[in-house]
Amino acid sequence: MNVNEMIPGAKLDITVMSHSGVEQKPVYVSQLEEVLKDGSIVIDAPIHEGKLIPISTGSMIKVCFLHPKGFFSFKGEIALRTKRDNILVLKVKIIGNIHKIQRREYFRFECLMSVRFRVVKSEGKDNSDDSWNEALIRDISGGGMGLLTNKPYHINDFIEIEFNLDGISMKSKSKIVRCLLYDQDSSKYDVGISFQGMNTKDRDNIIKFIFERQRKLRQKGLV
Repeated sequence: MNVNEMIPGAKLDITVMSHSGVEQKPVYVSQLEEVLKDGSIVIDAPIHEGKLIPISTGSMIKVCFLHPKGFFSFKGEIALRTKRDNILVLKVKIIGNIHKIQRREYFRFECLMSVRFRVVKSEGKDNSDDSWNEALIRDISGGGMGLLTNKPYHINDFIEIEFNLDGISMKSKSKIVRCLLYDQDSSKYDVGISFQGMNTKDRDNIIKFIFERQRKLRQKGLV
């Protein structure tokens, strides 16, 4: 991706790097103001727990952001701190390339939401007439989910699931890859599923949902 494809107003996650290149917590929230002709960018000074974070000149940072083409990341150096209309902004020199983050790099986001599903293929049999079951999503990623169910299911069974994320209805065929007794409640089962053949639009909507929920938690200082 080229820096000129970045969109002013895009929300950014900023991680400050130590002198040895280790990412430091917490992750801050910022916004892209402008892409400059020299290939550098201007961003708002990041915010954490409602306070501006004045990152010093010369600091190395990692920037992650959502774009219509996917999720991207790059490293940069704070080249200048200045003000625009009494707002503190940072000029960032981009170091290296802007690269697309592979979906496997997205971690699972813990949440509790309802989902319904039915087994459609088990032990070589077509069970498409099986009734729908209710469960809870306990975590979600771009590649699958962890479910809490009332009974166990067979690994390698295929299921059809339907769920809703912020008003967007989704449906996917999935494969059961894990089924264990839930360690926090012996009446429940921890069932891991992997999405099979999910379309790119739905997968990107899931990743966007995770990205935005994380951002809200960071703004509240909860992560």
